[in-house]
Formats: sequence, structure tokens, C-alpha cells
Amino acid sequence: MIGHKILLGVITLILLFLTACQNNTGVENDQQPSSIPSLIYTKHARCRMDCRHINEREIKEVILENHINQRKSNANGNPCPTYAYEGRTNDNQRLRIVIAKCSNTWKVVTCIDLDHEFECDCK
Repeated sequence: MIGHKILLGVITLILLFLTACQNNTGVENDQQPSSIPSLIYTKHARCRMDCRHINEREIKEVILENHINQRKSNANGNPCPTYAYEGRTNDNQRLRIVIAKCSNTWKVVTCIDLDHEFECDCK
């Protein structure tokens, strides 16, 4: 009988531990995501962001979703491969963020609102 109580106690502790681990993601909504390296924004990207009303927080949201459109990406790009991340922001914008990954440097090349056309004068 004592063996069953110990076993039940151990199982309860394991379940409590697993539940605590699942609920603790370590990232609060208002904190900067730690899994994205520092981003460098090109002049072109900043112009597109301004024109299309996209901010840095939204750029990171889409990158964290980690949905890469392979057709719009160039993994063999020279001098750096480019990746087109696509996703929705918290305010429901559907975006494509093009990143050039050079070693440990991630450059935001451009950003596109996939649902709305904007007249941008970015050169």
C-alpha cells in the first residue's frame, strides 16, 4: 500500500513539473524575442516599412512564425542567401519579410503587405 502512495506522489510531482514547464515560455508579449539575432534594416527596408506602416515588432512577429516561402527565397544567393518569411501580425496584417543572412548578420532587405497595394517611392 505504501508503494502505491509513493508511486502516486512521484507521478503527481512529474505532472506538476511538466505543466510548469509548458506554461513557462520565457518570452513575454512585450519583450523582444531572444531567438532572433540582431536585425540590420537596409535603407530600402526602412522606406518600405514607413510606406506600408510596418514596424520592427511586426517584422519580428513574422520571422518568429518561421514560415518561409521557398519560391520567393534564394538559399543559394550571392553574396548572401535570402529568405522570404511570411505570416500574420497581431493586428492581422499578412506580410512577407525578406531577410539576407550573411554569417551571423541578418539584414531586412524589404517588407511587403500581401493584402494591400501601396505607392512607395523607395529607390
